[in-house]
Amino acid sequence: MVFTKSLTLTDLETKLMVPNDFFRNLFPAQGQGSGGGGGGAVDFMVRNQNGLTWTFRLSNIRTGPDRYKLVVSAGWLQFVRDRKLKSGDCLTIYKEGGNDRMFRIEVKRRENSKGSYDWTRLV
Repeated sequence: MVFTKSLTLTDLETKLMVPNDFFRNLFPAQGQGSGGGGGGAVDFMVRNQNGLTWTFRLSNIRTGPDRYKLVVSAGWLQFVRDRKLKSGDCLTIYKEGGNDRMFRIEVKRRENSKGSYDWTRLV
């Protein structure tokens, strides 16, 4: 597993915020622009268990002096709309094989079924 998170309204309405160490380890050149940090973007692909693929863009945005945050932007909001994701859905991204820019994606939703909660796979 590379990372997992419960989706927030920010993730669903603007961009997916990801842990800084998530892609920095996988794309060491990301964020190492001419000034020693920040700027730039890289595309990567995710695939679900059925083999469907989506392309997302990872961007390094400035959040303060010498502070940057990694976000997934291009392609992400269309994915959210197409898959009807909601706040609280659980997103997991896994490393996929030997390709540095291919990942496996899984999204689950916790639903109440006859008094108990079960996770239903959405993606």
